[in-house]
Amino acid sequence: MEPTLTAALTFNTPSACVRPLDPGDVNLYCRIYGDEDTMRHVGPPLSLARARRSFAGALRQTHAAAPAALFAAVTSTDGRDGIGICGLREIDLPRRCAEVGLLLLPTARARGLGKEVLCRLIERCLVPQLLDEIYLEYDLNNVPMAKLAMRAAFVPEEKAEKPLRRCVRRRSVA
Repeated sequence: MEPTLTAALTFNTPSACVRPLDPGDVNLYCRIYGDEDTMRHVGPPLSLARARRSFAGALRQTHAAAPAALFAAVTSTDGRDGIGICGLREIDLPRRCAEVGLLLLPTARARGLGKEVLCRLIERCLVPQLLDEIYLEYDLNNVPMAKLAMRAAFVPEEKAEKPLRRCVRRRSVA
């Protein structure tokens, strides 16, 4: 069976489980997108009503036949506690590229979990049958994300549009 991007969003790491978003993830999604600290480098935190509408859209996109975006829940290894949201946006299958993103609750940060999840997601997507390029964009003031991008072997593009930095990681042809 040929791999799919949706299947690439289902994996375990030593510290977390990752799986496509499902209806039971609404509270996790709303906590993350409504948290001022989590959103400080992304945009304004969402109100509960707006976060619920955004979640409904993310769920529809994730389970669409030809998704332009895929969202996944990051949970504890036993699957009980939601600790983050990750996924792919701006999926461009003809160009074989997508933007990757990861948001973790404050209690899940600074433990190496971001690198663990991000690197595993990239590894699962940068294969010949799926994507050749993954990029991420982050606020230049987001020092933890800059460090994570470097640890995950992203290469900054020279044409950075302030206040964002765009970094790219390409599939190695080995």
